[in-house]
Amino acid sequence: FISLGKIMGLEKLILRNNLIKKLHIEFPLSLKNLKDLNLQNNFISLIAKNAFINLINLQILNLYGNNIKEIDFNEIFVSNHRLQTLYINHLE
Repeated sequence: FISLGKIMGLEKLILRNNLIKKLHIEFPLSLKNLKDLNLQNNFISLIAKNAFINLINLQILNLYGNNIKEIDFNEIFVSNHRLQTLYINHLE
């Protein structure tokens, strides 16, 4: 069992190589300390406009190896002004 305190302090979340297809909701505010989010090699084709808005300390976002059809880079960078590194490919 993972306590809420540990989730709130989480700085790195690795969700690579899963079967994630959509990011259609916002990541929860409880992940506000998250600095590194790895979503590499999933099947993500859709990312909601505000999916990353609560990840205010996000510095590294890895979306490499997905099937993203459309992404609003302005939304990602405006809401995540600390983002330093974005890995992405296969944009259609």
